Amino acid sequence: MTNTLRIALAQLNLVVGDVPGNAERIAQVIHEARHQHGAQLVVFQELALCGYPPEDLLFHAGLSQRVASALENLQHRTQGIAALIGYPEYDGDRIFNSAVLLADGDIKGNYRKWELPNYSVFDEARYFTPGQETLVAEVNAVPIGITICEDVWEGEACAAAVRDGAHLIVTINGSPFELKKQVQREQVLGARAR
Repeated sequence: MTNTLRIALAQLNLVVGDVPGNAERIAQVIHEARHQHGAQLVVFQELALCGYPPEDLLFHAGLSQRVASALENLQHRTQGIAALIGYPEYDGDRIFNSAVLLADGDIKGNYRKWELPNYSVFDEARYFTPGQETLVAEVNAVPIGITICEDVWEGEACAAAVRDGAHLIVTINGSPFELKKQVQREQVLGARAR
């Protein structure tokens, strides 16, 4: 028998810089996903915790402490459900565009975005350090690989997650709207699925 996974997708209109407010909204959606929709995993967008795009706000002295405090609070609000949340991860003088997988009050894994776009409206190399490790974690006995936005366009992070045992790739994204981009997204995602 194949295991199934009920996933809730949360596309929220979060406020750049309002980490406590965004965290409270995320906590509400975690609760709703579990209790009203029976979800086993709820997925939030790229950099959900700080809002997207944070740009130079990432260098604000108090942001890292607000993010750490909010993550600790959210961690304890994941009883009976897993939540994948995008956030800026601070490690010494480096900042990563990351996704944390929380479940049952614990951190189950952390993923750092590999591919940092630096074209058009994107200037991620200015802010972030690229990650190098995959994250494959089980949710309801389904091995899922985590990637973030540009990782799926370039493909290597997805391929590495599959090599590491992922049966499903979950990609969080925070890209701005672009006219006629949906068809291109579907083509790229279709190619990755093969």
